[in-house]
Amino acid sequence: MLFVKIVSLNFNTDGDKLMTASFDNTAKIWDVMTGQCIHTLEGHSGELSCGQFDFTGEYCLTGSIDRTCKLWDVGTG
Repeated sequence: MLFVKIVSLNFNTDGDKLMTASFDNTAKIWDVMTGQCIHTLEGHSGELSCGQFDFTGEYCLTGSIDRTCKLWDVGTG
């Protein structure tokens, strides 16, 4: 079993999606009802330090120790 350190988790405003940001350089969007991963957000070259949905739930933002922030479309990943 592989363990990944999650550094941030947040629900969207509707409470139907959960976002996790972790030390494996990815963030994941989860469907709360099914527990399924909807999207794996890849693109950072360093560990993530934070992640957050915007107030509409359409976008999320991730921050990394690679000194970048990325804005993601929740619907398309």
